[in-house]
Amino acid sequence: MNKISFMPFQKMGIENIGTSLDCIEMPIAYIASKYKTENFYYYIIASYMNRMWDTVSDGNFTQNTNFILHDLGLHMKPVAFSCREELFDIFKNSVDAGNPLLLLVDYYTLFYEETHYQKDHIPHGVVLSGYSEMQETFLFQESAHMRFTALYPLPLTYDMVFEIISQSSPLFESFTYFEGQLYAIQPVSGNGMLPLDFFRKYLTQIKNGCNSLTRELSCFDTSRLQTSQGLAGFRRRFGSSHKVFFDFLERILQAEDITITDRYRDVKNSFLTFYDTFTAKIIKQFLKREETPAEQLLHAMEKIKELDASLYAALTDMIKDKQSYINFALTGKFTASSESTFMDRRFPVENLIDGVMDSNGKYRMWSNAEWDKEPWIIIELPQKPQIVKATMFHANYSPVCSYVIEGSYDRKKWITLKETENNAREVTTDYIEGAFYRFYRFRFTKPSPADTAARLHKIELWGLLSRTDAASGALF
Repeated sequence: MNKISFMPFQKMGIENIGTSLDCIEMPIAYIASKYKTENFYYYIIASYMNRMWDTVSDGNFTQNTNFILHDLGLHMKPVAFSCREELFDIFKNSVDAGNPLLLLVDYYTLFYEETHYQKDHIPHGVVLSGYSEMQETFLFQESAHMRFTALYPLPLTYDMVFEIISQSSPLFESFTYFEGQLYAIQPVSGNGMLPLDFFRKYLTQIKNGCNSLTRELSCFDTSRLQTSQGLAGFRRRFGSSHKVFFDFLERILQAEDITITDRYRDVKNSFLTFYDTFTAKIIKQFLKREETPAEQLLHAMEKIKELDASLYAALTDMIKDKQSYINFALTGKFTASSESTFMDRRFPVENLIDGVMDSNGKYRMWSNAEWDKEPWIIIELPQKPQIVKATMFHANYSPVCSYVIEGSYDRKKWITLKETENNAREVTTDYIEGAFYRFYRFRFTKPSPADTAARLHKIELWGLLSRTDAASGALF
């Protein structure tokens, strides 16, 4: 089977959270994670904040999705097709190119999901990630067949897939919000916003936006809880989605070396306790057929405003003095000890700096020549910024086992900054203290578990802007 490799949900630490996520947002985030793993967390956080603080634009599905994706250096566009053959060609060509597709279908047509099958017309998203011509099957990354815990592989025959798409089309033709059922999400030039800038942009929405839950409570109608879909949506909006938000938020904060304060922890605990208690009370009253008192709703609306203000203040306080990290390797000059031409195909050093990590494409990498027993990479930077960490993306089937990272002012005298042995990880991040060098060298002392070929998709050198450059907005 030809298929696109994704980071498993278990490795990303996001298994069993599917019921807390929207069934269209989750596949979009998963496709985004194919190009950069942390995109999953960023997309879910931004989508949550847009929805929670009511800052989503009045555009259609494509425009609203790109409102976030463009900040991640990605772009989504609808893909038109006119017949079965053209559709299947699009599927196969996209998989061969390493680009997954988002497919929107109607729950009503999903025979493998018993809750809504032949009962409810609800839009649902899946990821098209593979195909087998021999078995005549397509591979979905899907959540509906696994009780929405995560996106797991689901092979379906060509006929099954086309029947689902064909029977789903009337639903999407009735929505002006959607521009069809098939969408491509791919990188655009650049790398998107810097992490802290991304965070600051969406943080302002807490201050400037209107909390959508407050508006919902101002005209609360318990009849919306009478269906399983309505009840599940209420639980997600007022309960479980907040836990996921804080979990992903803390991953981003820690990745940016932002210290989580006691003030933030107190706000988080108050936030979650209130929403859990309020959600349970409303559902209990509904099940007992009791009317929710107006005073209870008014108190909840005031509490939500108070919590929003406290959350904004706590987060703003944590990042007020933080500078954004820059991947300086993107402007560096890369040289290598050699380049492989295995089977007449080049594996050039330029592949390491294209800004896109593609662990699925085995040809989109750098590797050294067979005769080169001690391979190395040197990165020359245009200035001498403070580099704080180096990240390497290894071939998932053959990570570099042992390596040394060195720094130099003149490319003659080298200082050892980091030495690693017995590595088995696909992505390695090495923190470097006080590195202000012009040149950085990566020596691969044991390039592979099986041979002498180092295989890397990308190298990043993350550092801080000088205070002068940061103030002026200049990168270099």
